[in-house]
Amino acid sequence: MNIVDTLSRKFVDFADLDKSKIDLWDIAGGLSKICRFAGQIPCHYSVAEHSIIVSEIILLLGYSKRTAKYGLIHDATEAYMGDIPSPVKLLCPDYINLENKLMVKIENVLMPENGLSKYEYDIVNSVDKQMAHLEIDHFRNGKKSPFIQCLNSNQAFTAFILQWGKLSS
Repeated sequence: MNIVDTLSRKFVDFADLDKSKIDLWDIAGGLSKICRFAGQIPCHYSVAEHSIIVSEIILLLGYSKRTAKYGLIHDATEAYMGDIPSPVKLLCPDYINLENKLMVKIENVLMPENGLSKYEYDIVNSVDKQMAHLEIDHFRNGKKSPFIQCLNSNQAFTAFILQWGKLSS
């Protein structure tokens, strides 16, 4: 079976990706419950919290709300497909292909305003990579970041939805 049941009861069929099944609340709910680094860190630090911080850093660097909005949803596929650590994901080309197809659907639903430029994608990818270093320093090297709070899943869900609203106004 190629179907994932979501919180909103919108069944996502990976054999026939239907953009009408994409739901911001499902994304926020899923990402708020998925722990970064396969859970191999001392607290629940969710993909949702990571995404919020990426979007905030993009704003702090002076980029547009639109770019920050993409920063917020850059890992949205993980709400439907789970989070696979990058070293493992690189060994799974079929997974990456499916993830890319799903991301196009998510972008079409949540950011339909003509897609993003390569420049905007590059900004988000750069901040995401910098964020990974900040997270490693925080969790492994004792260099605590004021950005990382280890929100519980309810807090992360609420913060994600509020961040989306802030970026959409």
